[in-house]
Amino acid sequence: MRDMPCAKTDEAGVVFGALVFRGRDEAFDYFRRVLRDQPEGVNFEPGIARALHGLVDAHPDADEKTGCGISSFFVQRIRGNQPELRFERSDGSIDNISVRKCVYGAPNPRKALMRALRAEVQEDIRDVRRKWFRTHGCGSDPQRAKCAITGDGLMMADGHMDHVPPMTFHVIATTFLLHKGFEVEDIGLEGRCLGGSTLLADRDLAADWQIWHAKLARLRFIGNDSNHLDRSLQRIEKTGFSIDGPEA
Repeated sequence: MRDMPCAKTDEAGVVFGALVFRGRDEAFDYFRRVLRDQPEGVNFEPGIARALHGLVDAHPDADEKTGCGISSFFVQRIRGNQPELRFERSDGSIDNISVRKCVYGAPNPRKALMRALRAEVQEDIRDVRRKWFRTHGCGSDPQRAKCAITGDGLMMADGHMDHVPPMTFHVIATTFLLHKGFEVEDIGLEGRCLGGSTLLADRDLAADWQIWHAKLARLRFIGNDSNHLDRSLQRIEKTGFSIDGPEA
């Protein structure tokens, strides 16, 4: 396994196939848009396919993924209508691949565990989001709900469910590990679901985590840019800053 993506990096930026990006974040956003806009089950046109071949080459397990050679790429919609990149090999076998892992490389063990814990409660979070839109909707427009921070009416795609501080997702997950007496390396992970998400190998532990999260999490719907505003306000409150200056 490679430690880092093998995408070419030069003075111009990060290169996947014939495409050059200023950084990995820009590359990730680009490929995510490409997947979102592609019709399900339709092979990508040759120009995009060449870039996707370059993307696969950067995967930590590129040789295993490529196998006998990739003949085509397409998108499959999975849970929550999310687009997943899939490909067909020359022998007719089909596999999926993580764009994030291609662009950023394999996550460190703690990040991998946190991502798995988040995947385990994703359905619960979606349920709360649906309830939020029913109870905090914007009058005659059922497609919009109020942002918990700004009060603006937002479409579902323009916001996300946020864990209300101080019980952030990180805090809830960390206290769960402490409660169980586990270190990160004690918890096994494995890919189980169709979408390729990594989940906890111990399903009893997964059930305990889901109960723990449900008891402690307070969720709210906020705009995708609202986290920055909320953190700024929290910093101001902590310093006691006012128009007249910090409190003595």
